[in-house]
Amino acid sequence: MRVVSDRLRATGGAILVPGSRANNLLRFGLLVIVGLVSAWAFTWNHGAYNFARDFDIPLQAADRWLVGTTPYVASDFGPDAPLPPFMYPPFVLPLVAPLSLLPRMVVDVAWVALLVVAGCWTLRTLGIRVIGWPLVFVWPPLAEAVFAGNVQVLLVGGLVALYYRRPAVPREVADPRASPGRIALLSTVLPVIKVGQFHAWLHVLRQRPRTALLGAAVVVAVAAATLPLLGASAWMEWLAQLRRASDPAWLFGGFSLVRLLPTLGYALVVSACLAVLFVKGPRAGALVGALMIVGAPSLYLSGTLMLLPALVTIRREIALVGAALIATSTYAGAWLGICIVAVAIAAAERVPGLREPPSGA
Repeated sequence: MRVVSDRLRATGGAILVPGSRANNLLRFGLLVIVGLVSAWAFTWNHGAYNFARDFDIPLQAADRWLVGTTPYVASDFGPDAPLPPFMYPPFVLPLVAPLSLLPRMVVDVAWVALLVVAGCWTLRTLGIRVIGWPLVFVWPPLAEAVFAGNVQVLLVGGLVALYYRRPAVPREVADPRASPGRIALLSTVLPVIKVGQFHAWLHVLRQRPRTALLGAAVVVAVAAATLPLLGASAWMEWLAQLRRASDPAWLFGGFSLVRLLPTLGYALVVSACLAVLFVKGPRAGALVGALMIVGAPSLYLSGTLMLLPALVTIRREIALVGAALIATSTYAGAWLGICIVAVAIAAAERVPGLREPPSGA
């Protein structure tokens, strides 16, 4: 009995030691669970995601704009609308309009192919080995975003490019040797495309104020240059569209805490804005990405891709549990997974044992 007890104690201790046989078995089991949950979620949710549907939204809006009607249609918020409403700022329209004149299927296939390439680049830059890419590509946040043609795949690539070198080498945005133009572009493009993803820009504003303001000035200049083409009315219609999207009665408004628990949600939005100003160090990208999700005023499943830097930074066991919960594609499961990952990456600054050892990258 004593021999059995000693073996159990040895196994129990080794199960948390990266590289041990027990730990490898634990990680493999969690990996299988993530794969099974991801496959199940994508199977039952597949009917709701038509190929390149999210990219067809701006293309349809450009069609409307080209014929002189408003791209911001209130009826698109109805449950029977063929496509979700167009939410991007007006200056996106002149960029997308030429594509709307091409055969739609050709454009859709080319766009999704671009997202696949961007996804591969992001995973490689984060240090994820090629053998693990198929699992990440069936994980619902990435699988559904790629299949639906969601621009969020490019935005997470922008976040990774801002904070990482290839492979898995962190960048310091405060490094004076870093290109201000690159930092300005990457930090600004996130809130320009997705208004609620402004946290990286705030972080850069704290670390390099002139660089952040340079990016903002470029955006203002582009908006001013396109104003004669778009008209001031387009911007007013866009603001009205954002107000419609904030209506809690809209069925497809996502699962941000602002919608589910408004008091807590708005408190977290403000807290995340303040917290991101104090983020420093080599894990800044992981922390900023986590704050971007926890403090998101608007959140969909594809938005949780911003957790990828945190997922590759924390211990694999914790990351896989969080990924499996997010993969359920349920509000409760996704938020439980988000909280586990966010708490782990935040606590890792004080508890180094929560970070994955370099040998496990």
